[in-house]
Amino acid sequence: MNRIVFSIILLISSCQPCFASIKIGAGQSAGLYYTTAAYLCTIFTKEFNEKCEVIVTSGSKENVELLNSKKVDIALVQESLVPNKSTKIFKLYYEYLFILYKEDKTNLQDIFKLSYNIDKKSGSYSTIESVLKTLNIPFTPSTSQNLKTEFDDFCYSDSAIRIYHIGFPSDLIETTLLQCSNVKIYSLNKSEKEILEAAEFSIYTINYLHQSITTIATPVYLIGSDPLNRYSKTIEKYKAFLKLSNPHLN
Repeated sequence: MNRIVFSIILLISSCQPCFASIKIGAGQSAGLYYTTAAYLCTIFTKEFNEKCEVIVTSGSKENVELLNSKKVDIALVQESLVPNKSTKIFKLYYEYLFILYKEDKTNLQDIFKLSYNIDKKSGSYSTIESVLKTLNIPFTPSTSQNLKTEFDDFCYSDSAIRIYHIGFPSDLIETTLLQCSNVKIYSLNKSEKEILEAAEFSIYTINYLHQSITTIATPVYLIGSDPLNRYSKTIEKYKAFLKLSNPHLN
């Protein structure tokens, strides 16, 4: 994806020699968690002369589990899933909640009466659960395990909602909207926005595909142990380069 600028990562990711090892809990290999973790590995290797490994995971929930079991040293985690006792090393960027849906609906109450499923291990699951609870809307995801992401799978499937929680505009979302005439992208209405803001959700309005979309933004943190603040200081040092990967990075 040409929006993500990580072309130099593999050129400088090795160290000679390397002593200690850092493991970062990331996400799926095609996502921003993974590419951000790969960049972090690059700068940590350069700064500390240590090996660094990006661990592929299903997302925030699994990352917390890996941290708790000490299978990774640090990890990327959505704010809503950061354990109370964990150290927030650095706020990296915001993930925006995109709700794609079929049929003519004007509010989340009606949209979430339609069929949908969400991976229980994803941060999206807890975010949607929290949002719907705040709006007094039942949370009833399907038990189906079919979580394919191909646009034609959604266009012509029985599922009526597809949820994306991402930190950058997605070719997949664009393709879905352009190719599927029956699919729309939801923007919070005034009442929903006011209720969620009162509950201290971060609400943003962004321009996307010539539409003004009002939606929820969730911070993503690097968490874990940070001896002598070495990770946070290093990220701050390379922050300008990190922002090249995503205009929404802090």
